[in-house]
Amino acid sequence: MRLYKNFYVKSFFAAVLLTFSSFQLTVNAQVQQPPPMGPSAFKDVLRGDAAKSWLTKEVVPKKNYVIGVALPNMPDPSWQAIWYGAQTQGQKLGLNMRIADAGGYNKLDVQISQIENFIQLKVDGIIIGAVQGDGVAPVLRRAADAGIKIVDAFLYESSGRTASRVINDQREIGAAEAAYLGRMLGGKGNVVMLFGPAGNATLTERGLGFKEAITKNYPQMKILAERFSDISRTEGLRLMEDMLQAFPGQINGVYSPSAFLADGAADAILAKRAGKILIATAGTNVGVIERLRKGELHMVADQQNVMQGKMAVNVIVSAMNGEPVPQLIAPPIREITSENVNSTDWSVSLPPSTWKP
Repeated sequence: MRLYKNFYVKSFFAAVLLTFSSFQLTVNAQVQQPPPMGPSAFKDVLRGDAAKSWLTKEVVPKKNYVIGVALPNMPDPSWQAIWYGAQTQGQKLGLNMRIADAGGYNKLDVQISQIENFIQLKVDGIIIGAVQGDGVAPVLRRAADAGIKIVDAFLYESSGRTASRVINDQREIGAAEAAYLGRMLGGKGNVVMLFGPAGNATLTERGLGFKEAITKNYPQMKILAERFSDISRTEGLRLMEDMLQAFPGQINGVYSPSAFLADGAADAILAKRAGKILIATAGTNVGVIERLRKGELHMVADQQNVMQGKMAVNVIVSAMNGEPVPQLIAPPIREITSENVNSTDWSVSLPPSTWKP
């Protein structure tokens, strides 16, 4: 009898410990979220169609500048598009471009080493797509102390030494996805959120924009679950499978900050034959376009990444020339759906099919 009693006592405390651990993980994820960052954090902001003036701006380098471009995750087509845009604009302006890929959002040490290498090479400027905004801040401060101009591309870094940023309004991206799902679901229904990496300032802003828009504009819609993860198709598949199991027949829409996660979610929905679940995402690539046409994905908030890469080069050249540049340039967002996917000009969003990174 005592043996059974001990067993149940131990089981009870194990369950309590597991519950507490799960709660603690949730609390930690919330605490570790970065503070809000976006257009409201800056005084000098150029946004929307006005921001596009930096795509066609006449920029003349005062010398043959060397520019280091540090990007986080080159398998992601969004970063390939930024690479292509920066590379082609650099070639047009006669610049010496050094492009480095960290190899993933968990490769902070690699990106720090790459930036240190740029400092040793005495580059004139660095365009940074940060693996982790806080993690790269110290090395970027050292770069700025060495006289190197810094421009953010696509993701926020927090060194406080950036000359300018070329970054979409992340909350606008999330709000655009909310507007699509809210409109298509008639302001009712249940949605789940795939947040992406915890602690990523840019993606956190994007998700907060979605939540704010749902709460404000679609009060009858309910967010059933939020999940943090790495950005990959495998993670999107795994998380969506878990949520389909946790909420059988209850999910009407999916928010995704990244096409990779959206692809995985679509795979899970198709494999489970879960029926009509609308998926909204951000970040355009050839695969997304094809899945929009097939009706496997339903909306993409297009950030026009080739345009952003070109603009970032124009901005950093102007900064290196000693010319004034805005604190933040926020290009406009385009809503792409199955209705307009075949009539869209993709030259500002995707590299040509013949280009290889």
